[in-house]
Amino acid sequence: MHGDVSPRSDPAEGGQMKYLFVLLMLVAMSASAQTYKCKRPDGKISFQDQPCEPGSKGDAVYIPDPSPSYDPAAVPQKAPAPASTARRDRIFGAPPNREDEALRERNRQLEAENRALACNSARRSLAALQTQRPAYRTDASGNKAYIEDGNRAAELAAAQQNVSESCR
Repeated sequence: MHGDVSPRSDPAEGGQMKYLFVLLMLVAMSASAQTYKCKRPDGKISFQDQPCEPGSKGDAVYIPDPSPSYDPAAVPQKAPAPASTARRDRIFGAPPNREDEALRERNRQLEAENRALACNSARRSLAALQTQRPAYRTDASGNKAYIEDGNRAAELAAAQQNVSESCR
């Protein structure tokens, strides 16, 4: 009878259902597969679904599921650093911090600049005493105190000592 409607499904629709079923099974299998990170003897690192080959180093790694039902609380937490790292830091000191190293370098530069300024100042004072014209010192309030000729030799020796100490 031509007017009867049969409950048979379309053959193409059945093929699509099989394809969808196989696809869903593959997705489910890949979501539960274990991943391994292996370092081969030649130094190359690979990620694979099988345990590492003999002669390779590595271990299973956790790759989080990017699906919307992902629960970050279920992610295994990283183990604390082994005691050997803490012991190494106690013995040899912690590895230098880049910011600390930059500050130390800046301090070294400033100290070198200060030594150069002190050396130049000591040399100018010595040069002023070595001339034959009157020399003076300035006190804290800015007043000039001239050096008398009798004290000039002692002042000259002190200035030479200051240069030798400041200009090392």
